[in-house]
Amino acid sequence: MLNDMKSLINKGIELIEKEQYSEALIIFEEKLAFTKDPTAMSYYALCLAVVEKNFEHAMSLSMMAIKRDDKNPVMYLNLGKIFILNDQKTLAIRVFMKGLRLDKRHEELIQEIKKVGIRRSPVLNFLPRNNIVNRIFGKLTYSWQMKVSGGAITSFMISNNNRN
Repeated sequence: MLNDMKSLINKGIELIEKEQYSEALIIFEEKLAFTKDPTAMSYYALCLAVVEKNFEHAMSLSMMAIKRDDKNPVMYLNLGKIFILNDQKTLAIRVFMKGLRLDKRHEELIQEIKKVGIRRSPVLNFLPRNNIVNRIFGKLTYSWQMKVSGGAITSFMISNNNRN
């Protein structure tokens, strides 16, 4: 019985990875598989948002899944995607950043943040962003940061964005 449930959940996740959300929704609803596992609940919530545009219920389920397993960055990834689908970019960025605190090199979270497009604070915030001094210092700190971090989004960037 437990193996059946695990295989249902894995099948649903595989369908989502292929962007077959309607089929995944059906799989997760079978035997109420999404209620047995917080990861499944998180993915089911994403399916609800994509297929049925039921954002309130999707957000509620996703947050419930996070309460059950708040150490899994995938939970934050799915909740962030739901926020994006519901045109809540600011909340999505916050959630993605929270997920990155758990795993700084989580590829999907990094991709989503790049897709959404966040900007760091100006280096010298008493000058306008387009000031030549800010632009030069910004490029220098960015290239230095990329060398130090190996190209990953670092905690430096996360802490800078939390000031906004």
